[in-house]
Amino acid sequence: MTKIRASDFHNPYSAYSSEFSSLDAAAVMAQIGIQYDPGTDVQDMRDQVLHALEADASVYQIEAGRHLDAAGHVNDVFLAYWVSGDDYRRWHAEHPLESWVPKPGERSVGLWVESLQVPARRLETSYSTQDARWGMAKNRSKERNPYHSYFGSMRDRIHDAEDGGLPGTVTDVSPAAVMSGSRLVSFEVPENMCFIRSPQGWRHCPDAERDWFEEKMLPVYQAGVDYLSENPLDTGCLSIRKIDVHHPADAQVQTATLAWWQSLAHLEAWAHEHPTHLAILQSFGELALHFAPDVTVVLGHEVYVVPAGGARAEYLNCHDRTGLLPFLGHLSGAVSDLVSDH
Repeated sequence: MTKIRASDFHNPYSAYSSEFSSLDAAAVMAQIGIQYDPGTDVQDMRDQVLHALEADASVYQIEAGRHLDAAGHVNDVFLAYWVSGDDYRRWHAEHPLESWVPKPGERSVGLWVESLQVPARRLETSYSTQDARWGMAKNRSKERNPYHSYFGSMRDRIHDAEDGGLPGTVTDVSPAAVMSGSRLVSFEVPENMCFIRSPQGWRHCPDAERDWFEEKMLPVYQAGVDYLSENPLDTGCLSIRKIDVHHPADAQVQTATLAWWQSLAHLEAWAHEHPTHLAILQSFGELALHFAPDVTVVLGHEVYVVPAGGARAEYLNCHDRTGLLPFLGHLSGAVSDLVSDH
């Protein structure tokens, strides 16, 4: 395998990655969403989902936040991580999406799950601090990783992506209206699609660094998120949600961006070439230069490249702009009627 990193390259700052026992050891996570019109009371449903997660000993990380989507619906999103794929499949069998079917008087409430089980050889992590506690970092030791802060470093950190590996397989993403309505629409996410989670944590920072981040870097980052949200076909970013994290109360990060990409190459193209991401890189570089060596803002990402059968999307009573429904909803071979009219 050939690394892109030049032999004489010197990293301008330190970065860290999660350690795995082997390349075949898997990371398992799921996003669980409750979708509703603003003002709808879904507290009981939120409590039900949180309890189901907290009661399972194999769930080692639970984070939750809120996202207002492009259709004006609120999405309460739970981010949960399991010890193993078997543990997740057992939990899902015990708590299928249809077990939380809205009552007839709650038809405006939708439910969705997007899950991932990806081996270490197809993923990578990057943390700005060795003390990262968000996402899978909570359950794993971290090591300093020299493959960062240059174009191509993401591919260097993903074992199977070296030498141009993991090419995209999805070529047709023509949008089509797929309403899940009272039916469960479920499908496998195609092989080699890519998912990224990028968090931002700054409230714990010293005053000067926190003010700098909020005033100079956060608006630049939001501009990049807005561009991706508005241009899915041009970028290959088929779904993006930026959530405000509120659980746990002492969460290390305050926001998290959750995005599905058509392929790793599509993510790379935006990261390497587009002005919105180049502006983000420049903005962070200015922050790091100004506050080095004591940069305390929490940044980083988890990147997953889906293996065959390694990701699934499920939607119930959701509008047609939810997640991957507009672009991949047609992959659902069958739908099931789950909500009674009586």
